[in-house]
Amino acid sequence: MTADIHFLGILRVAEPGCAVWKVVPSKDEPSPCSGVCQLDEMLVCKGCGRTIQEIADWPFMKTEDKRTVLDRAADRLNSRLVELAPSS
Repeated sequence: MTADIHFLGILRVAEPGCAVWKVVPSKDEPSPCSGVCQLDEMLVCKGCGRTIQEIADWPFMKTEDKRTVLDRAADRLNSRLVELAPSS
């Protein structure tokens, strides 16, 4: 018997008596998580560019919605790079 637990939208499967968790990957769009996982003051991840709500909703989104989120996240990250770039 296994235990399925959803935490922030990530499905983790644990075997009884086992302290090791493994993430079950999505079958459609993979998560853009880069492992940085730091939120800025606007609750946007500095690593992947998604909002905290988009991160939580990711496993439950349709593929086309995920692609929209990926486009928005890329725009956010690109905007951040422009803001951080030294002015000439």
